[in-house]
Formats: sequence, structure tokens, C-alpha cells
Amino acid sequence: YSVRSVIDGTVTAEIDGTSVGSWDVDLSPSNPVDLALDSDPGDAPVRVIITSPTDHVIADCVIPWKADEDDLSDPPLLSDSEKDTLHGLYARGLHAEEQNLLPEARSLYQQALDRDPLAVLPLTRLGILELKAGEYEQAVALLERALRITPMSGEIHYYRGLALRNLESRLSDAEDAFWRTRLDPHHFALGRYQLGEIAAARGDFDTALEHFVAVSESTALGTPAWTARVTVLRCIELYNEAAELANRILANDALNLVVICE
Repeated sequence: YSVRSVIDGTVTAEIDGTSVGSWDVDLSPSNPVDLALDSDPGDAPVRVIITSPTDHVIADCVIPWKADEDDLSDPPLLSDSEKDTLHGLYARGLHAEEQNLLPEARSLYQQALDRDPLAVLPLTRLGILELKAGEYEQAVALLERALRITPMSGEIHYYRGLALRNLESRLSDAEDAFWRTRLDPHHFALGRYQLGEIAAARGDFDTALEHFVAVSESTALGTPAWTARVTVLRCIELYNEAAELANRILANDALNLVVICE
């Protein structure tokens, strides 16, 4: 099973009151955490608990560990009575989104919002779907509604920034949105990468390099921030440094085509 939440926290799995796994994780709907138990539960049901850093219980449910591989048409964990609850509609929307059934996902998220207009999870996913569809104004409107409910969410600020970046007249708003991800380390790294790309696009390579260096220090060699550093070093004519870094990356990833071109 995969676990999703919009809050950082701890995931604990138990069988008959005994812990069989615990994970401190950075959770979000777009970054599910796969559960791998310390021992095989067999046919026993597993209790999964998600708690926030302040020990607030976000979710507490009992699930069958072994799914029927012949019937994966519906999302796991939902009984018939749960499928039309707010949680059920949202979970079904996620499942439809994973299967690329986007009209169905959009409909399920909207049904959840019809039940509760302040349900930030389906509201956020609707905004992300509009972003992916290229409907940037609509994405911004939905994500700004979500931020009025959860103003500190780094994930929502990040996706709002992506939508704003595609609106030519609102680049400064996009930059502000990416900076607002800073309370969320995962999305701040993504946001700083976007800030680097914006700076590079306007020709401010020193600022771009500062962003890419900051991001690359927390990511694996050869990831996009490292590749972008090579490009920026070339653009500011630090050819020896660019070549040295490119060779380091290629020693680790000989098929990195962007670095090969650089």
C-alpha cells in the first residue's frame, strides 16, 4: 500500500497492538510513501496510523494487507458505505488520477467539494489538474482558495507558483510563491529550482547559480539542479569549472544527454 497526506509526520503500522513498521516521512498526495513491513503479516489486518509532528492523529484505519490482484478497479480501504463519504470521494479521485482517468478524478474531487467547500485536499488536487491541463488562471484561482484554508502549505504555494510562472505578466508573483515554500524543505528545494530557472531566463546567472547550488547540495549528483549548474557556469564563462562539474556528473551518469551536450 501507499500512504498519502499533506502533512509531514510519522506512519506507524501495527498488528494486534505490536508495531511492525514506523516511518518518519515527508508526505504529500503527489509523493506517496510505500509501506514495507518489518515482518510478513500473513492474512492478519494491519492498523495504519499517521500522526503529525505534534502527535495529532491524522488518520487511523485497519486494512487487509493482501489485496486481491484480480480486482484492482476500486481504490483499497473503502467499503461500499465509505465510497461516497468525503474521504471516500477523495481517495477514489486519487485512484482515478493514478489511472489517468482525469475527467472522473475531477468529478470525484468536485463531489467532495460539494459536500464540504473547505475540504482542502480535493480543492488542491483540482487546482493541480487544471495546472496540468494548461488552464493556468483557473489553477491559480483554485489554489488560492486552498491557501485561504491552509496558508502555510508549501505544496500549495509551489503549485500556485508553477501556474503563475506560465502567466507572463505574473512572474514576480510566481517568485513570491516559490519563496513561500520555505517552511516545507521538500517543496522549498523544488521552489528554489524554479527560482533558478526564472533567474537564468532573465539572464541573471549569478542569482541562478546561487539557487542551483543551494538545491544541488541536498540532491543526488546528476539531478536537474546539478545539470543546471553546468549550464549556468558555461553561460558566465567559467568553462573550467563547468567542465570539471560535467565530468563529475558523467562519471556517475554516463548517459546524461544534457551534460554531454554541455
